[in-house]
Amino acid sequence: MENTLPDRNPLLVNAWAHERRWSIRGEESFQGMALVEGRTEDLAQIARAAQAWHDGAELSDIQRVAPFVSLTGRFEVPDNDPGRLAESEWQHLRIEASGVEWPQDAYAVLIDEAFTDHMRNERRLLDLLTPAEAESLETVLTTWLSRMERPGPSGDG
Repeated sequence: MENTLPDRNPLLVNAWAHERRWSIRGEESFQGMALVEGRTEDLAQIARAAQAWHDGAELSDIQRVAPFVSLTGRFEVPDNDPGRLAESEWQHLRIEASGVEWPQDAYAVLIDEAFTDHMRNERRLLDLLTPAEAESLETVLTTWLSRMERPGPSGDG
């Protein structure tokens, strides 16, 4: 189903062949990554989700009108800002990790450490960016690293 926002792909709606069930997937248009998804036996909920997607509703509002919808954790980044795209994907991975049963949240810790390392590497790119891009990236980096950085085994961070 088409929509009114250029940063969203049309909503994908699938009907199952052997039972009364439908599924949806709503993607952002830059990389085709899922923003919302879900499955239900209630065709009326599919219609409500599709209408909300078409109207450009906020992702949380789509979930509100169609409770079967799951938010992937990714959020829309209309300007495709690289720092915000990375943050969106990190948020998705954190939500995904919350559903994985590993001892003592090891998966979530692994994701946080990998993203923190990525943020440190991103800081090296600041000199190559325009001032506006650098400011945007620096904001994301500073916020992330202030929340997540902790001293390593040698105490050097």
